[in-house]
Amino acid sequence: MTKRLSKLGILGFLIMLILPLQSLKVQANAYIQPTTLDLIVATKSGASLQELLEDLPENATSSDPNLMLINALHPIESDLWMDFAYTDKGEMFDSAISGYYYQMINDAAAQGIYYDVVSAYRTIEEQTYNRTVRINAYLAEGYSQADAINLTDRYYAPANASEHNTGLVFDLLGYDWVNIGGGLSADYAYQYSAVWLAENAYQYGFILRYPEGKTHLTGYYFEPWHYRYVGYEHAEYMFRHGLVLEEYLLLLQTREALN
Repeated sequence: MTKRLSKLGILGFLIMLILPLQSLKVQANAYIQPTTLDLIVATKSGASLQELLEDLPENATSSDPNLMLINALHPIESDLWMDFAYTDKGEMFDSAISGYYYQMINDAAAQGIYYDVVSAYRTIEEQTYNRTVRINAYLAEGYSQADAINLTDRYYAPANASEHNTGLVFDLLGYDWVNIGGGLSADYAYQYSAVWLAENAYQYGFILRYPEGKTHLTGYYFEPWHYRYVGYEHAEYMFRHGLVLEEYLLLLQTREALN
């Protein structure tokens, strides 16, 4: 591993030459930048790059469909379709993860914690509408067109770059927050239901997709409500080390390039 690590700087640079190419297809979020090896920070474990590589799940690969990366640098060309399951509110999501989702929801309910699914699967058309509504709201408040778009980009992905299109994402708010008038706000993080998700979601294969301190890599501000299914072994590793999907994928790609 030591001999291989001597090549990491070059390989990381080569990998990064490949990853951002799709950014030409979409107006990239102003807050995001391509992930490079030197930007990877294990915020929980403090592990070094070598330790992170050595600790990667043995059989994990960057081609795992559950790890599909959709962001401003990696947009999609058309809607993704799948066999759908439905939440109690009728929100659609990928039926392949229904068992994991309902196990998490039921285990939370057993502890007296209940969640409102604000959003799950979303089409490109629906994302276009959401962005338009938000931009117009900022314009109505007196912001310029440029500022309205800039503010919207903090939380709303480009129409063809929303993770919700994977069917693997849920925006969840606990009723302890909803019942006091709370919405999609970073302040939600202090509610017991949000803390429970942050500490336990990985056990069901879900990650907090947009944590604090990683906006430059994910492109989005802290969203304590946004959870993405990736599968247990991936989620456990990211949770334990304090990594986001962009960092994890680059680690996997680096290992694959070295082998």
